[in-house]
Amino acid sequence: MDINRLDLDNYGLTVLNFADIFQSAYVDIVKDLFTYDKFHDHNVRSQDTKRIYYYHMVKHTCDVVKDTKSDNKIVIYYSEKDVKCDFPQVTNKRTRNTNIDRKPEFVLFINRFFKQIKHIIPVRVYLGDVKFMTFVQYYNTNKGKYLETINNMRTIRQKRNFDFEKFKSFTRKFKLNYLTEQYINHVKVKSIMYK
Repeated sequence: MDINRLDLDNYGLTVLNFADIFQSAYVDIVKDLFTYDKFHDHNVRSQDTKRIYYYHMVKHTCDVVKDTKSDNKIVIYYSEKDVKCDFPQVTNKRTRNTNIDRKPEFVLFINRFFKQIKHIIPVRVYLGDVKFMTFVQYYNTNKGKYLETINNMRTIRQKRNFDFEKFKSFTRKFKLNYLTEQYINHVKVKSIMYK
């Protein structure tokens, strides 16, 4: 799995692009949508559909953090502008409106995903205003201007007191059986490491 990353060794940070993590998770998401006959269901409010997405997005996010070789703090960079809507355009033959843009619905779904997981699993997430590659390009051409952004990334707080009951409830709800306490502790150690 090839994840775009920016190593900011001077600041003790390794920044990973969530769009790449999602792309790798999406292959497994599509397999499961077909396996469980949910490929026609584009309603992410459906518990079964949401369960498939959450299962693979959480797993891939944790695996990437766990497997990243770096002594820096690991931050997941997420920008709405990087999100590519995977819900197909819907054709409604009964009305004149033939194409419905599903991107706002999908962006809302991803935003809610991050709102939930940042309190459940020990990963640091930075919500960026620009696409990841734009951030990298701007950083490389004008480092001084992006010091505030980098400092904001450095000060992202992880939840200190891990609420295991909330964690267990979340894993039961979305059937995330692979998320054991030992697995999460390994992710937590990788996520908080720094030089």
